[in-house]
Parts: sequence; structure tokens; C-alpha cells
Amino acid sequence: MLREHILGNYGAEAESAIRTADDAIAQRFIFDQRWDMERTYRAEVFEGDIDFLHQPGGDPEWVYAFNRLKHFIALGQAYVLTGEEEYAECFASQAGRSASRS
Repeated sequence: MLREHILGNYGAEAESAIRTADDAIAQRFIFDQRWDMERTYRAEVFEGDIDFLHQPGGDPEWVYAFNRLKHFIALGQAYVLTGEEEYAECFASQAGRSASRS
């Protein structure tokens, strides 16, 4: 019932959350939403382990934006909206790696 309400009334937002979650699964990160403090227009893609301290172009703001972990929220939203386990598995994997590096 909640899923149908969200999809029926907030379709664009749901699609955005799923896109962000799909990007997180692909370890592809971009900050292009209107509420992102400093938008980026080039995605950063991690091959292998994610470096949570990576600074593309020496930009510390990217590190701050990335470590706000907004993609974790999108992974949860995508899981609720689709029921697909890959979103929960990605969250568990990335959250574990993030915590072990802090």
C-alpha cells in the first residue's frame, strides 16, 4: 500500500531514488540533485574497493558530500519500492566497508 502510494504520487522522486541506488550498486557516484550543496556533473566510479577519502581533483567538498552517504537512503528507498534484495545487500556491504575504515 505504501509502495503504491509513493509510486502513484511521487513517481519522479521514486525514479530518482532508484537511479541513485542503481548507481550505488555500480559504485558510481554523482551529486546532481538540486539539494546537493555542490553539484557535480562527472560521476566518480570506483573499481574494487570504495575509497571513502577519495578527492576527485583535490576537492574536499566531494569527500564531505560523499560521506553524507545519501546513497544509503536511496538504497533503502529502492528496496522498499522494489523489494529487490540487491539494494539491501549493497547497503550491508558498503556500510560494513565504510564502518571498518572509520
